[in-house]
Amino acid sequence: VSIRHTGQSLFGKRVLDYGCGYGRVIRLLYYYTDPENIVGTDSWDLSLDHCRNDGLLGTLVKTEAVPAVKPCEPVDIAYSFSVLTHTSEESTRAILRAIHSVIPRGGIYVTSIRPIEFWERINKKTPVALKALENAHRTRGYAFVPNKDMEHYGNTTMQADFLAGPDWNIVGIERSLVDPVQLVVTLQAP
Repeated sequence: VSIRHTGQSLFGKRVLDYGCGYGRVIRLLYYYTDPENIVGTDSWDLSLDHCRNDGLLGTLVKTEAVPAVKPCEPVDIAYSFSVLTHTSEESTRAILRAIHSVIPRGGIYVTSIRPIEFWERINKKTPVALKALENAHRTRGYAFVPNKDMEHYGNTTMQADFLAGPDWNIVGIERSLVDPVQLVVTLQAP
């Protein structure tokens, strides 16, 4: 992704994993850059505890579900996989602003989102208002169902255009190789 869109490799770059969970992707970055160049953030203490207990290398930072501050010092590239697939609209917009605040002009942010087909897939497992969610996705570009007792976490679908705007240009959209109901969207700071 980095070479395709910037002409530069990941080697030696400063990287932000926003919503790192237990650090599954961070571990892959050690091949490309030194641990001191890697920042992992998460809003769940339990996730960060797993990273620390497993000896994950890099800087770990606690964020809020709706971040209001920069998550770290400037980075060259950021990503969040299986994060915006679960966040409320308020949280999603705040995350996009927070990540933009640490990405330089021309910098890359890669994230995964769920397309509208997700609602039909989940409707087979749990009762959801399928038509209302699909309508929200089509008309607003965004649909969200919170988990019980979790205002900003649940299941989310969105159109890729929801991510674009003055802060981000969409430079790539691909189907995820890991999950057929996730798209990988590459954004670039103008």
